[in-house]
Amino acid sequence: MLMHNVTNTEAKAYLGTGELEEVAQICLNCARRATKSADAVQWCRTGIDLLDESKNQTSANGCALKTEILLFLAASYMDMNALEAAEQSADLILQASPSTLLGYHLKIKCLTLKNPPQQLAMDKVYKLAVEHCASTVKDPEQFKLFLGMLHIMARHTSPTVAAAAVDVLLHRLEESAVSLEDRQVERLRILKMYLLMTATNVDDEVTAQVENLIDKVVDTDTNVPLAKTYRLILWQAADRAAQEGHWADAIKWFKCSTRLLLDDPMDSRNTALVHRKLSICYLELGQHSQAYDCCLQAAAKENSPTNDFLSYIILLEQSNQERALDHLKSIPCGKDTFQYFVSAAQAAFKKGNKQVIQEVLKHIVLSPMDWTANDNGANLLTVLRCLIRLTKAQVRSGDEAAIFADLVIFIKKGWEPKISAICRPVYTSKYCCPQAYCLLEGWKASSSLSAEAYAAEVDWLCRVAWNCALSSAVANQIELACELYHLTADILSLSEEETVQVLQSRKICLFATAAGNVSLARQSSVQSVEHLRKAMTALKTMREICKRIQGNAVTVPKLDDPVLHQSIYLEFEINVRMEAWSELEPVLEYANSVGAPVQIFERLAGRQPKLVPALSSCERLPVTLYIDIVTRQKCPSAVIFLTIQAALNAILKHDPGFDVKRFSQWFRVLVRTSLVSNKTAAMGLYDQVLAILKSSSQENPYPKEEVEWLMVAAWNIGCEHWSLNEQANAKKWCEMAMTLADYVETSPLTKEMRESYSDFLASD
Repeated sequence: MLMHNVTNTEAKAYLGTGELEEVAQICLNCARRATKSADAVQWCRTGIDLLDESKNQTSANGCALKTEILLFLAASYMDMNALEAAEQSADLILQASPSTLLGYHLKIKCLTLKNPPQQLAMDKVYKLAVEHCASTVKDPEQFKLFLGMLHIMARHTSPTVAAAAVDVLLHRLEESAVSLEDRQVERLRILKMYLLMTATNVDDEVTAQVENLIDKVVDTDTNVPLAKTYRLILWQAADRAAQEGHWADAIKWFKCSTRLLLDDPMDSRNTALVHRKLSICYLELGQHSQAYDCCLQAAAKENSPTNDFLSYIILLEQSNQERALDHLKSIPCGKDTFQYFVSAAQAAFKKGNKQVIQEVLKHIVLSPMDWTANDNGANLLTVLRCLIRLTKAQVRSGDEAAIFADLVIFIKKGWEPKISAICRPVYTSKYCCPQAYCLLEGWKASSSLSAEAYAAEVDWLCRVAWNCALSSAVANQIELACELYHLTADILSLSEEETVQVLQSRKICLFATAAGNVSLARQSSVQSVEHLRKAMTALKTMREICKRIQGNAVTVPKLDDPVLHQSIYLEFEINVRMEAWSELEPVLEYANSVGAPVQIFERLAGRQPKLVPALSSCERLPVTLYIDIVTRQKCPSAVIFLTIQAALNAILKHDPGFDVKRFSQWFRVLVRTSLVSNKTAAMGLYDQVLAILKSSSQENPYPKEEVEWLMVAAWNIGCEHWSLNEQANAKKWCEMAMTLADYVETSPLTKEMRESYSDFLASD
């Protein structure tokens, strides 16, 4: 009934002020419940009209109700995008109640929605709001409205204008002696700092305002939370400036933040972090001295590998390689720091500095890092590839011995044996580092890696070791060559398949190792024993491989293995030089069992020709013979006799044509040896040669000069016994000489011997 009377013009005249206000309140409630903005606007307009119909002066409640309806009306107009109507509503609010802060807020929102936004008008409206409403800012809701207006201005004008607006509010509060809570003042100052940090144009004025905010905090020395908030804002701004390449601005904000750092151990890490970031900014600007100083300041606060890494980068830019590497090498290489060294190598690569790259990679390889953890092994193999290539490239440009020594270390790092029940036994090098782990062996035991990748790594490392061994041998670095050959053999043992080709390659490498060590033993008397032991170890391993070759390839004849045959001579010489006399006979027996050719047996006695001095009148018969190693090494006579006898037996056994001349030369050496040490055994040898003389043919006769030498030697021995009054022995040797005289041409010498023998018998 009431609403019906309201809509009736005549009925309105009978309604009092209170009734009209009551109906207006109902209209506002209906507007709030309206689902459409247009309906809400209609209800609001009706309510305002009712309040304007009052004939009496509107009450305080009526004025407040009208302001409330106008606020809702303005909001509804904004929802309908009716900006002009919304702004008129806001103006009506401010005319009716200048202290209504929400009206200013709506007015500013309307100005922002215009195209373009009315920036000057917004600033004017905000200042009016501060003038009329500053006293209400202590109310939390009113404070939120002020903050909202400041954020709107920051978005639609500029951060510096909004920051100035914060100052306007704070100044007004000071003038009016309005006491805000500390938390509210802090929020305003934090907002100002944030706004200044988002300014696009960082001029001196902005910097001065930032410094002023910091001064107020530093001077009080009590508001630690505010100081921490300030520096977080400064760090964010500095990081953003650095990301955008504005290095000078980043330096400015980082340096400002240092004033807010606390001088206590808990804040040391933050101090170090800020100085490291300052160092990076200075480095980007090419100010290397300042960058290095910042690194030192960071290091004074925190012991971090990042400090040394940055120092390395800075000094590398200054071409101070030695100091740069000192900093880098002070970083322990581990799982957490490995990336530093990779980045260091990349930085040196960009500078084209191969020497520094090599030093960085060398430091990685020689570090005590556990390379078996996670993917560390794969990382190390990648580093080794680069390092070995760089090192090989320097072979002809530097100290070859040192370079090859480094290569040995690097390849050992790639292959260093470890005992594993998973893998088959590996014949290891005794001079590999016992503490290291075998990276490739670890790959072999890992099921997570493909066979192709594993085989490729083994093949690459094997070829590198082989080529380095050849190069070091050519450079006369024999000891290093031996190690590299042995390493090659060890790497080959990691092959997935033990083929005949792999075994043959290992055999050759081990033979080269043994031969090289024997050569070193001949040159050095100090370390000869050690070299000989290494050679013997390699030979024993090689013999085992030869057995496996025979087992895997039955078609390979024993007589066609020259490497195995040559190894017999090396083994024999090793035992002679080590004076292992009891081991020589087994060597000769082994040579005979594998069908070693005659040349091997002859080589056991040496291949160097020498003119042997003859006895008595035979001095006119110089004969070129092979003097054996055992004679040169002053071996026992039994050893000498055994060696030469083996050579003779080999000639008789294996020489299909039986070269009598060749036999006679070795026989002379054997007889001469026996005449010195065992004349009884020598007589047995003479009996053997008589049998040969009786069976020799005219086509292949026993050399006359050798028969003559034997004859003269026997005669001289007989004369020696004669002079000692040993008649029986004298007669036996002289008779042997007379028998041999039948096989030589008659000469004054033979006539003289026969006459002398007749005189001897007559005097007996």
